[in-house]
Amino acid sequence: MAVRRPQINEANQAQPLAWAPRPQGPSDESFAAGVQRFAWHHWRAIDYHLYLIAVEKNRDHPSRTRKNHLLTPRGFEQIYLEDFLCPSSAFNQVPVWTKPILTFVSLPVLHAQCKPSQRKLVLGFDFKKRHLIGSFFEAAPDDLAEMGEMWEDGETVIDIRVERFLEILGYSMENEMEVFGRGLFHHFHETKRQFSVGLDLVVVIEFLQFLDDFANFLWDDGADFRNSYKQYEDSLRDALCQASLGAWFALRDGRTIQQFCHRQMQDAIRSGVFLDQIEAPSSLSHPSPRPDARLAMALHHLAGPRDYMISVGQIRERLDLLMLMGTVHLFAMFGRLIQCRD
Repeated sequence: MAVRRPQINEANQAQPLAWAPRPQGPSDESFAAGVQRFAWHHWRAIDYHLYLIAVEKNRDHPSRTRKNHLLTPRGFEQIYLEDFLCPSSAFNQVPVWTKPILTFVSLPVLHAQCKPSQRKLVLGFDFKKRHLIGSFFEAAPDDLAEMGEMWEDGETVIDIRVERFLEILGYSMENEMEVFGRGLFHHFHETKRQFSVGLDLVVVIEFLQFLDDFANFLWDDGADFRNSYKQYEDSLRDALCQASLGAWFALRDGRTIQQFCHRQMQDAIRSGVFLDQIEAPSSLSHPSPRPDARLAMALHHLAGPRDYMISVGQIRERLDLLMLMGTVHLFAMFGRLIQCRD
């Protein structure tokens, strides 16, 4: 039977909306307040997927390679990616006895249950030591260009060699993704402050993005780095996105964060009932149980018309990623949050 097409109501014509030009000039709202308002979740938590969107607004690739600031004896100077190859640039004029530090992003340090402050975690790169660094400031301006005079007031809370960062990242992604649910830097004792799990994950993503942007300068073969590590950045971004999605759908359904946690525990049990039957035992002895965190999501999340032939390894990889998704959005309640100050 043919389907009858509904008629168009030609009598009703939509009129275009009138738009007023956007007012010029700086906003009265601080950057931190804007990010907190944008990323605030009704569970009284920070949605770090929305947080990342707010932080990266207007930071496309050309912007990221041009809006960096180099710490020199004269203060902070804006520097471009192409300047690194120019002998007369500010970067190549820095004396060898100094620490040429490039800052590339300033992250507001927020607590969903506290009013926005001017606390910042400024991420940078020490070219002399090839270290990724994070400097914590109790109060810092929004503009990196204004931080030259107060740089010494900051506390270096992350100071890690690039090779060490990539080592712990690669190991955790391939073997223990539940590490990200505790915070990569906190788990490996590579931070002096206990930031929230969500902020820890944002720092990992921002470090990876910086290394990707400057790969051709930092390595002989930038393409080799990208082939090895770009996928990790994409996976972690996807985990934040899925965590946000799950949290907002749970809120839509009327669940509290406590109910959501309980649901995840049930999912872990249902997952474990089947997962331990997939692999054939290698001996008569009982195999060592996998950490509970690896069984955090139910197998029905993996189901799909094309998944009936999926391997055990694929199931484990997907469970690891889903575990990370489920853990990240519990950061506000169970993550190691910074102390709230007035």
